[in-house]
Amino acid sequence: MRPEVERPGSVAIIGAELDLGSGRRGVDMGPSAIRYAELGERLAAIGVSAHDWGNVATSLRETVDTGSSNARFLREIKETCVLVARRVGQATGRGHMPLVLGGDHSVALGTVGGLASQRGPARSSGSTPTVI
Repeated sequence: MRPEVERPGSVAIIGAELDLGSGRRGVDMGPSAIRYAELGERLAAIGVSAHDWGNVATSLRETVDTGSSNARFLREIKETCVLVARRVGQATGRGHMPLVLGGDHSVALGTVGGLASQRGPARSSGSTPTVI
């Protein structure tokens, strides 16, 4: 039997169609695929109010230089993660649980950064960004 999990009252869905940190193409389609699978409707069915905040801007692999072979696309990944962090901070500041849809795993940097930037009740409530 699974333990009961506290659900947030509202979720801000934030997409990051990023594939620059991945060695494979196609992971940038993750946010679209998850939305196409009726994420908003599924959240509503379990009593969670979902607000889709769209996607942050990301660079396309074909339009930028790879940069250093030790840190490919570092500047572009950082730019996207800064945008994700801002949106996550805005979401938690407005009382929403941020739900970040990626892309590759590098979007976690922006997610964690946005959560860490918050002060007060949103940060000390004991909640976790993975409640659902």
